[in-house]
Amino acid sequence: MRRCALAFACALAFWPSSARAEARFTPFTGVAAGQNGERLRVRFDGEEQYEDRWLWNTRLSAGLSLRLPETVGPRARLDSSVGFGVVYHTGHGQLELREAALYELPIAGDLSLPVGVAPAVSVDTASSARSSLALAPSLGLAWRFIEIAYRPSYTLPLGAERRRVFTGTRELSARPGISLVEFSLFFHPRGLDF
Repeated sequence: MRRCALAFACALAFWPSSARAEARFTPFTGVAAGQNGERLRVRFDGEEQYEDRWLWNTRLSAGLSLRLPETVGPRARLDSSVGFGVVYHTGHGQLELREAALYELPIAGDLSLPVGVAPAVSVDTASSARSSLALAPSLGLAWRFIEIAYRPSYTLPLGAERRRVFTGTRELSARPGISLVEFSLFFHPRGLDF
């Protein structure tokens, strides 16, 4: 009798519900364009000089958006994505891992303003020593399944590529500081929710 009761309880726990559960995950794709800074520093004969340059890049990304429970907020979500792109001037590849915590402020109908934070780690595929961490606020405009985001960032280098040059050193790294140019376009196809 005890086994029958246990089997009945398990069947009720795992039996599919007639009410469809609300979809919480939405896959998305996107394209981004922006600038990232690079710093060349040379130390020679006790002197130090550096030069900064801004490099244009574009990335394609894919990710998963998680709608958070109503207790956190009715329109709160987390977006996790992996992107790959090219830094044009150098021809290097760039791998980006980003986690965005967003809250959608409704404007009218299907129009909303997703705002939040979107930190990212960028890895230079030619030299991982030139990788960086970007701390970025995110301000966007979303309509149905299309979203445009502006993400200025504060970049912190995670390392530097160092070489000996005669009696000095040459160091190449991500430029620490503010980058104001970063725009993204995302597509959140609602038919693929799960």
